Amino acid sequence: MTSRILNCNLRRYFCRTNQHIEFGTTKTSSDKQSPPSPSNNQTQHEGLSQECREQIEQMEKLKSDNEMLTDKYKRALADMENLRKRTQRQIEEAKLFAIQPFCKDLLEVADVLDLALNSLEKVKTEDGAASLDSGVHKGIKMTKEVLLKTFKKHGLVPVKPEGQKFDPNLHEAVYEISKDQSNRPAGHIAHVLNIGYSLNDRPIRPAKVGVVKME
Repeated sequence: MTSRILNCNLRRYFCRTNQHIEFGTTKTSSDKQSPPSPSNNQTQHEGLSQECREQIEQMEKLKSDNEMLTDKYKRALADMENLRKRTQRQIEEAKLFAIQPFCKDLLEVADVLDLALNSLEKVKTEDGAASLDSGVHKGIKMTKEVLLKTFKKHGLVPVKPEGQKFDPNLHEAVYEISKDQSNRPAGHIAHVLNIGYSLNDRPIRPAKVGVVKME
């Protein structure tokens, strides 16, 4: 009887001990944290790399846009400066050449005075003396001098290209002569029939000339 009771108590003890051991083992295993898997680390790394690439691409785009805008700004400044200079030059030219039509009309007056002077110099008195000292001649000559001074004051000057090389942009060839008829080189102006005029260094009327023929 006593041995039976002892055996029962031993069984109960071992059963309780096993239960405590199993419970401790289960609790210990549940308290342990599982380490992160390699796949999670790789996913996080790929996410960061993608974000960095996007930021780099955005910075490159902003840099390119900034360079493009800077270039456009510089070009706009250059265009504005060129426009300012061109406008200023046009204003100055307008001031210099605004009287050009009026000057061309006055050239006819100068031509008439030249014809009058040339005619009077050829007129002779009854006794054969040239009438260079006549009052009419002096009056016309003085008028021509005053007119030329007024021309010069406003930048209008006569052009007498005799002996110069013929330039079709500045001269108007009326006739040609052979080289043996002139001591001028070929292609040069031998005679000036009608003087030209320039306004502020710009030709407004070409001189009518006779040119030595080219061989």
